[in-house]
Amino acid sequence: MAAGGLASRFRQVSYVVRDLDATARWFSQALGVEFFDVRSYTLGGSDFRITSGGAPISAKVGIKLALARAGNHGELEIELIQPDGGRSVFSRYVERTGGGLHHVAFEADDFDAAAQPFEREGLVASVVTGNGNTRTAYFDCRRAGASIIELAHFDQATQQDLERLKSPSGAASKRAADPTLPRLVQISYVVEELDPVTDWFKRVIGVKHFGITRATAGRDYQVLVRDEPVSTPFSLRTAMGRLGPRGEQEIEIIQPLEGPSPYRDFVQRNGSGLNHVSFLVAEFEPAAERMRASGAKPLIEFRGHGIRACYFDCTAAGASIVEIGCFDEQATAALERVKTPREARI
Repeated sequence: MAAGGLASRFRQVSYVVRDLDATARWFSQALGVEFFDVRSYTLGGSDFRITSGGAPISAKVGIKLALARAGNHGELEIELIQPDGGRSVFSRYVERTGGGLHHVAFEADDFDAAAQPFEREGLVASVVTGNGNTRTAYFDCRRAGASIIELAHFDQATQQDLERLKSPSGAASKRAADPTLPRLVQISYVVEELDPVTDWFKRVIGVKHFGITRATAGRDYQVLVRDEPVSTPFSLRTAMGRLGPRGEQEIEIIQPLEGPSPYRDFVQRNGSGLNHVSFLVAEFEPAAERMRASGAKPLIEFRGHGIRACYFDCTAAGASIVEIGCFDEQATAALERVKTPREARI
């Protein structure tokens, strides 16, 4: 079952980091992500013209940017941005947070049409307009629980340039040919109130359906928090929807309910918003060992019902929280049922 609207054009997760090279090495070591070329850009100069709220910005801002292929077929991207001169949303983010997961991006054939649902919500974009017909916009969706969302339209020349950036000397990505590599499958939000956020993603992003489940960690699943068995069970309400042209990626929205948990800690500290990305792995233990060897610290581990999954605190590497998960056939089938409307199930 495919996703709809902008949800079908899910393209990218993006990190704004203090040290791009170090974060790129970490993704390669921990998750086998193939990073290639790195480019430097001057925003506000001849490369890109910037407007904020419709007003031109004359100050020049430098960034370094790297792209890597991700997803089941290399169709997604992991983007790293490092501030490289001048004051910007990127430099302020690093100063405020130390760097990490910043936004997700969706690509549109018709930029103006795709921007209209955001504008109807009262959201005003900071727009970076490239040469030709390339247009990108960052929408601050924090009040909706959706953090920052980028909307992008690329002309043919820019699209070809980005493909070269991800591909050394025109070589094919190993990712599509190697099913054992970790695959980016999910973006996940932790929110105070689930229903308004799911409704927002349906209206604005075009997610067709969210399946809702409820579970109690420490009862329905064996759970470790920072490698220790959970002392007090905690419950969660979770919504799952489809992303990507084939519906192969997921959007997950989690609402903490009863009991203390790292999810509740996140909402109390940061408010509702983007929490982590998830990679599917073929074998859990070797993947978890690579994560630990990279310096990532286990945060929450779930075991049960054919699932092994662990959230790792990767803040030191500039990668915020990364989940790795391994599912048996029954667990995979159950998840597919959750994401599929009852009337569409076969």
